[in-house]
Amino acid sequence: PPLAVFDHWKGYSRFLDSAGTPAYLSDQLCCIDEHCAERLRSMYPECDPIIVGHPHLEQCRTLARRDGSSCRVLVVSQPENRDGTFRSVFSEDWQGRTILQSLADHLPRTVHGRPVEIYFRPHPKETGNAELPPSMRVDPCADWSEALLAYDVFLGRDSMPLIEAAKVPLVAPMTGA
Repeated sequence: PPLAVFDHWKGYSRFLDSAGTPAYLSDQLCCIDEHCAERLRSMYPECDPIIVGHPHLEQCRTLARRDGSSCRVLVVSQPENRDGTFRSVFSEDWQGRTILQSLADHLPRTVHGRPVEIYFRPHPKETGNAELPPSMRVDPCADWSEALLAYDVFLGRDSMPLIEAAKVPLVAPMTGA
């Protein structure tokens, strides 16, 4: 029988066809946790999801972040799919500027005496290039597993990488404001 793994907490409608019928629902469906299982059951009464956890999130707990002289901030982008453009959600206009520009202007220049370096990681499905403020650079990490360990702070909207980043323990907890 067909098997599917639902490995995040959004996109529950992906099993529906254009008529709203659950045409893509597998015979067996695995999911992360009870919250996800309950949501699936409420949307698809015929579904009996199997809770299997999320091995990648569990692996993230065993990793260790860098301990550097600067505070490295990564803006984790994702595509805007509500309007079909697939441009960065940070390219949206807010008070006459992009969200990315406003964010760069409002981040502190130092954190506990450490200079702040700001990087931007576009999502692979994004179209176009977000216009980066002068204080921001494109993330040079080749893949996400490398980026996960290269930064101290992760900013984003509601993407799975933010959950993954939250699972990686800090080398030394930061205290103060």
